[in-house]
Amino acid sequence: MAYIDVNNLQLNKYKLSSLNIEEGFSYGIIGKSHNDVARLLKILAGINDNYDTCKNNGKTIFDDSEFFKNRIYLDLSQKIVETLDSKIIKEDLNFRYNASFNEKQYKMLVNNLGIRSEVVITNKYEFSDLGVNLTSFAVLCSLDYPNIVVNNPLKCVPIEKKELRNKMINTIIDRAKYQTMIVDATDLLEFYRYLDYLIILGDYEDVHMIKPNSDKFIISDDYLTLKNKIFKRDNIIISKVPTDKEDYKELKKTLKKYKEVSFIEAYSYYMEGKR
Repeated sequence: MAYIDVNNLQLNKYKLSSLNIEEGFSYGIIGKSHNDVARLLKILAGINDNYDTCKNNGKTIFDDSEFFKNRIYLDLSQKIVETLDSKIIKEDLNFRYNASFNEKQYKMLVNNLGIRSEVVITNKYEFSDLGVNLTSFAVLCSLDYPNIVVNNPLKCVPIEKKELRNKMINTIIDRAKYQTMIVDATDLLEFYRYLDYLIILGDYEDVHMIKPNSDKFIISDDYLTLKNKIFKRDNIIISKVPTDKEDYKELKKTLKKYKEVSFIEAYSYYMEGKR
């Protein structure tokens, strides 16, 4: 069943002609520009105007109170609360958003994640960047929404804190807790194996939705006949293998030199050229 139907959404240079976000799956979004990723996340959360191109049950999701009841959007790099006092947070969230906040869960995460060590208490709470990220994450985990949209999930969590990053990813992509997950997958090499689908805002104007753990891709020279081009590195193109067998046979006849790879191999090759 479709959770969000997207038709003819223009996102800067990108055109999302037809895209279906289905219930019960995890979606990641990556893009050449994180601003485009962030904007698309807010559109799919119903915050930014989609100009009647994104609908839930036939009704536009923009600023729709019924749609908002079952979803939460959070940017985990932004400070959400001013204190670690769970009682104050609970009262504030209930007053402002009528949100159900699990105080016990929050307290447990504050302790387990070591958030207190990321706080300096002066006349008010001052969080480190990591403290902001972890506190926002703890709030997310303590709210009761079946559908989540998450921006910057690991932005302030150092790369060397691998165990913490894995713990956060596993929690965000928790199929037992969440029904539909739409996530900024900028940290793709850590996220991709948990995702059912990946929405790519690549080097061309088309938007691609792929299955990162099963779809195959081609690394080849740039030919005019190539379709489904996603990334470009120098004169080398990464494109998706055609789903039609005859189209694929015809393509292989055209290509003089190519390599068929998994998505993560293709993406790793692409990112090597960006360093």
